[in-house]
Amino acid sequence: VTTPDIDAERAVVEIAITLANSGIGTQSVTASSQIRNADGIVVAAGTSPVTLRAGATAVARHRLYVTEPSLWSVEEPALYTAQVRVSNDGETLDERATNFGIRSLKLDPIHGLRINGQTVKLRGACIHHDNGMLGAATIGRAEERRIEILKAAGFNAIRSSHNPISQAMLDACDRLGMLVMDETFDVWTEGKSS
Repeated sequence: VTTPDIDAERAVVEIAITLANSGIGTQSVTASSQIRNADGIVVAAGTSPVTLRAGATAVARHRLYVTEPSLWSVEEPALYTAQVRVSNDGETLDERATNFGIRSLKLDPIHGLRINGQTVKLRGACIHHDNGMLGAATIGRAEERRIEILKAAGFNAIRSSHNPISQAMLDACDRLGMLVMDETFDVWTEGKSS
């Protein structure tokens, strides 16, 4: 899900749906997508037929328009849900939902980071993947609580120190308006030790 073109009147939301036919015969399916706002109301929808030979993959693309979009920012983290459904003769074969924010990002040496045209100064912290005495297991509420505490202290960005953070943490950041630098490791060209 991407948002390549946004203005005050409408946002273009592009959805790419990767399909694979693992069967032994050609199959025709319908790929449909709906975008719902925070209240669950469908604000855009699209469908497309897809025919796949046995063992083939294809990408169905939907270009949808959301009128008067609520833009995601660190102050107002408005989220939408893209629900994708693959069906054959009315029978659902697969279904997925993805939360996303409609926002534009620009980075340049004059203005720095701009979200929706507004310069944003990063006020961040480095965090590790574990939850202290709770350990390294991902507990959704514990991850959300960490972000709530950081937001209350005035932070708007985190860097995941040396490990990718959990999906629960990323979801909490989306909901609460926290920017993320999701790090896989902290050494690129030289080692910390021999």
